[in-house]
Amino acid sequence: MKLLLYDGTCNLCHWAVQWIKRNSGTTTFQFESLSSDFAKKLIEKHSELEGIDSIIFFDEKGMYIKSEAIFQISSSLKKPWPLLQLFRIFPKSMLDQVYSFVAKNRKNWFGTNTTCEL
Repeated sequence: MKLLLYDGTCNLCHWAVQWIKRNSGTTTFQFESLSSDFAKKLIEKHSELEGIDSIIFFDEKGMYIKSEAIFQISSSLKKPWPLLQLFRIFPKSMLDQVYSFVAKNRKNWFGTNTTCEL
């Protein structure tokens, strides 16, 4: 199972979920808004996730946030998206800084919805 927790009111996040659905090929993903009861209960079980401003990705191997979540998701997508793994040549700290910068500004740049459409 591949589970992606995302900000359901963020337009960028909503677009990303739709994009992943279109590019998932035979891989099945489950999507949950971070504000859903299911996600809240899951985060309670993983206290290290409290207050994380990131997508959170779970698969059979583990739990991932920020740039590592993107790499894990891309490895499950149809070609050419697994090639995003090439960006692993950059330090994780740098990739996470870029991720955090976009995450911090995403609602200003892309807007929000009052409800999650999924």
